[in-house]
Amino acid sequence: MRIDLPYGEKSRELLMPAGVAVDHVSPPELGVVEDLAAGFAAACREPVDAGALETRLGAGTKVLIVVSDITRSPATRELLPVAVDYVASRGVARSDVRVLVARGTHRSLTKEEKVFFRGPAMKGIAVDEHDCDDARSHKALTLTKRGTPVRINRALREAGVVMLLSPVSFHYFAGFGGGRKLIMPGCADRQSILANHRLSLRDTHPVTLHPSCRPGNLDGNPVHDDMVEVVRTLGHLFAVNFFTDARGRVAWVNAGEVVASHAEACSAYASRFRVELPVRAPVVVAGAGGWPHDINLLQAHKALYHAARAAREGASILLYARCAEGVGSESLLRAIERPRKKFFDDAWSDYALNNQTGVSLLGLTRRYRVAMVTELDEAVTKAAGIERCVNAEAWVAAALEGQAADRMCTIPHAGMTLPYEAKELTT
Repeated sequence: MRIDLPYGEKSRELLMPAGVAVDHVSPPELGVVEDLAAGFAAACREPVDAGALETRLGAGTKVLIVVSDITRSPATRELLPVAVDYVASRGVARSDVRVLVARGTHRSLTKEEKVFFRGPAMKGIAVDEHDCDDARSHKALTLTKRGTPVRINRALREAGVVMLLSPVSFHYFAGFGGGRKLIMPGCADRQSILANHRLSLRDTHPVTLHPSCRPGNLDGNPVHDDMVEVVRTLGHLFAVNFFTDARGRVAWVNAGEVVASHAEACSAYASRFRVELPVRAPVVVAGAGGWPHDINLLQAHKALYHAARAAREGASILLYARCAEGVGSESLLRAIERPRKKFFDDAWSDYALNNQTGVSLLGLTRRYRVAMVTELDEAVTKAAGIERCVNAEAWVAAALEGQAADRMCTIPHAGMTLPYEAKELTT
């Protein structure tokens, strides 16, 4: 049997060994939203816990459309022109519409990515990128109950209507992506983001992830609760939430009040992308899901986290993740390169951005034998405790032999698939 594993913008073929039982973990085929404009309008007409959006639009209304950065969902490129046309058809001048790319601490758009915003569909629309280090663009908003001093992009306070185009997915410490995350961390300053993300860790020795900070969970999640407190101080937000199938096609959309509509979207997403396992496997072969899920190690780590949920303790895991942009985070690279014990002792007290990713990644490579088919530099994989795989068929055969196993698991789209055992009552 041969399987295809997404890799960058292409795929890699893997020949499975004969005589081995294979549990193929994959979400079900989803129907797609064939008419995006109609689906978008219907969601805005009957939103969750909010009045119809069109009642807030008209001549003279200043509209800010907040979109996620390119590492989140390419489907944003399809929905953004739909959103612009929608508000324009309700009397808003295109000159009164602005787009803000909520990139948090992520990199700036590349020249190639900026081409989209200069295309015909975006003619006359001003586009800005949030810069978490530009103090002049931020305004103090609140101090949360958990001590997060929040400063956000001024544009959020100045617009009459703020629409969030919110891609929903699993997130390894915020529970789910999208919704409130477009504001915090997407449009917050660096110190706000650091304080919020630090909530994902526990001040233990060694430092560990907070037990409620895990994919698919919002209940008792301090990072999520902190983000929710932030967005509830902004009363003029309206979210349009969506998610895609494995091929990146929009499969579901809703709209409404940010917190309530996002919760509904998360429930819908989990019902489709949580996949039951018959048993945890001794050998797991997973794909991050291709671009943009494997754009860098920071993003690909999420797929490794999911793949580990399908693996028994001490299992062998092979991850396909191109990582064309390398690690994707200088702070994560520093975490990987630090002496292991020192990092785990100090990750909370000497917190740096993405320390939680370092805690998670290095914890996984300590518990499992992890290998990657990747373009990452060998020095990086070695520092992270990851083998660099050049012959996947030979690696799988050796892994099965080493585990004395005749059963394995494959997860081609591990970035969006959350495995669980039947005996698990919660995620």
